[in-house]
Amino acid sequence: MPVNWEKELFERTYWKSDLPTGCSGEVKIERFEVTPLSKDELSGNTNPVTGWGKRIPGWYTRLYIGQTVMMTDLYEEWWSQRHAIREAYNRGGHVLISGLGIGLIIDALLKPPRTTVQKVTVLEQNEHVIQLVAEHFLQKYPDKLSIIHTDALTWTPPDPSHYQVVWHDIWPYPRMVPTEEIDRLRKKFSSCSDWQGFWTIESFAE
Repeated sequence: MPVNWEKELFERTYWKSDLPTGCSGEVKIERFEVTPLSKDELSGNTNPVTGWGKRIPGWYTRLYIGQTVMMTDLYEEWWSQRHAIREAYNRGGHVLISGLGIGLIIDALLKPPRTTVQKVTVLEQNEHVIQLVAEHFLQKYPDKLSIIHTDALTWTPPDPSHYQVVWHDIWPYPRMVPTEEIDRLRKKFSSCSDWQGFWTIESFAE
């Protein structure tokens, strides 16, 4: 199905999270507020990357593991996953995602009425993230979503398996993604995927 990406990708696949807040173990989901930029901040706000750094005021959701923010539903976070969303829509079929987070990309792939994605499988290592997040999305997409409690780095795809898109987003800081982990994941899924991507600093480039 042809997709008008200027309209569909940048207007209709971003939604703020509707997850309930809560805590489990060291994992916490909470709301936080983004305030408007001050005049001084606005005057010095050069935005070299289109779509990045919009800082849209409002209330948002974030996921902590310990003291580390693992994910938010800020527009910028969605924008950094746009390549995977584009590939998933263009290719359709079965998408595999490493990292559950707050499920921002799950909504992006499965919520639009004209989605071409038929199934999403998510790999998540942290049982407390699963406890806080999984049921919410399984209720929303019971026939299209599977969530597996496992480590993407050690999990072996069942044989035979094939995914149109594989997207890895298991790291808290895109500048500190271990090269050896990218290499392991790329090698593991190269033979059973049509396209594979990684949430790294390159995700924030035009």
